[in-house]
Amino acid sequence: MSVVQLCVVVPNLKEAVVFYQGTLGKIVPVEVLVPPTGVLSGEELSAQVGIPNARAELAFLRVGGTLFELTEYANPSTADEPDLLYHMPSAIIPGIAVDDLEAARAVLESEGIEFLSATNEVPEVSVPVFNATKWVRFYVPGMGQMELVQKV
Repeated sequence: MSVVQLCVVVPNLKEAVVFYQGTLGKIVPVEVLVPPTGVLSGEELSAQVGIPNARAELAFLRVGGTLFELTEYANPSTADEPDLLYHMPSAIIPGIAVDDLEAARAVLESEGIEFLSATNEVPEVSVPVFNATKWVRFYVPGMGQMELVQKV
């Protein structure tokens, strides 16, 4: 078994695509595979996502080697409390693998991205598990948290 994609719920799809392509695209390859779809709705969508009267817009991107499905719900609205999205059950905090965490951090900081802490060292005993030596979380206004992870 393997993970084939990450679905990330965002409060503003167009802003999210701009962030992934423009800002993250400076440190990792980002390709828009399917641009924003326009709002989808109907009984089939509601059944697929388990939300009555769901209305959503989607975009699909390849970030590095991972497929990301970005989803903005118009009903129920994910714009009402966007900063709480990453605290909800099933929230995903994507980790972006980079070769040089400090260089990637500097690029994002130059774009106005705020980091939540200093760079964290992965304990030596955990390096084989995470295949990483350093990590740090950052906050993207209105979209929540992400991580940079320095690969071994």
